[in-house]
Amino acid sequence: VKGEGKNLGQLIEAITRNPTPPALSQLFSIEGNILGSALGAEINDLSLQLADTNVTGDISVEMGAAPRFSINLAAAKFNLDKLLNIQQSTLAKVKTTSKAKATISVDASSKKDHSTAQVSNGVMIPKNISGSVIVSVEALVYKGQAISDVLINSELGNGVAKLSQFSAQLPGGSEVTLYGDLSTPKGAPQFSGNIEAQTNDLRKVTEWLGVKVPNIPKDRLRKVDFRSAIMLTPNEIQVQSLNLKFDNSRLTGAATVALRSRLGFGANLTL
Repeated sequence: VKGEGKNLGQLIEAITRNPTPPALSQLFSIEGNILGSALGAEINDLSLQLADTNVTGDISVEMGAAPRFSINLAAAKFNLDKLLNIQQSTLAKVKTTSKAKATISVDASSKKDHSTAQVSNGVMIPKNISGSVIVSVEALVYKGQAISDVLINSELGNGVAKLSQFSAQLPGGSEVTLYGDLSTPKGAPQFSGNIEAQTNDLRKVTEWLGVKVPNIPKDRLRKVDFRSAIMLTPNEIQVQSLNLKFDNSRLTGAATVALRSRLGFGANLTL
């Protein structure tokens, strides 16, 4: 297959009948070898050009009672700044052009229906679908800086999405690694895993992210080593087995943040 067009988003919307992000509304070209049958389909030697980003790889799908998929994609450079700018500018235009007023009335019965809808809209990872996804980016441009060697390696099976590895090299001689399992017990997403992060210059990282650092000596908050087990749910964030080394200090312990209208925080820390 080989083709090109002026708007990838419009093409996807025409096929799927679903809206797409404004960032996909760009020039594109696609090329690859397709092999299909009643048992499944494969796209080999895929090359997708979206504006100045080129993505290559292979995609396969096996049909049946227990469908399986495999996605392996790679890009040399991905300009996230450009896509975010397109997204923000499009949303800004929508806000300025749509100024219609609406009146909403809520009675007791509608409140009850809304509550029921919240329960029925639970998220469940299907147990009969399995597969793997590997995505690598040599340079991901964000806030004008390159995040290098980005790798996502994940698998899906038995109702669990396993993140075998997420790793990246950040500015300031920094690196981050994350791995764990995403499940949906009782229809609510839950991620349980471990995170490791090291940097030789934390100040450079905070400057890159636009985070203000307290007025402390410039030789402080440089080298940092952070390791912890984490559990994330819609209701709380748990940090366990915390081991944080910064400058000549070390912080260990555990902490929990309750995510509600009024945040709750509990910690057992040793410095």
